[in-house]
Amino acid sequence: MNNDRINCVLIDFDGTLTTQDTTYTLIMALLRKRPWLIFKVFRYLALIAWFHSGEPLQESKNACIHVLLQGLTNDKLTIALDDFDRSVQKLLRPQLLDLIKEKVISGYIVLVVTASPD
Repeated sequence: MNNDRINCVLIDFDGTLTTQDTTYTLIMALLRKRPWLIFKVFRYLALIAWFHSGEPLQESKNACIHVLLQGLTNDKLTIALDDFDRSVQKLLRPQLLDLIKEKVISGYIVLVVTASPD
């Protein structure tokens, strides 16, 4: 029996590592690559604006992102994710970035996760 322990830190992304939910930022980055899809996702965007929490909000976010990812080429996805990354940089909490660096230096495995159900 192996008694070696692996130290691990889990950090939630939206609202923990970042100062706010970044779903809208992701949706806009994806939509900029294929703006004509606004007509397909408008209903989901309206539902996202309407619901403030709970399962209907999460289902609307997931459905919207699904439509925007469907059929997207890898090249356009890479560009969209680079845009998303640039936008999210200013939302990152410096103190948590410092904590991540500290834990990695100390030998911890650091996983940034999402609490989204899907």
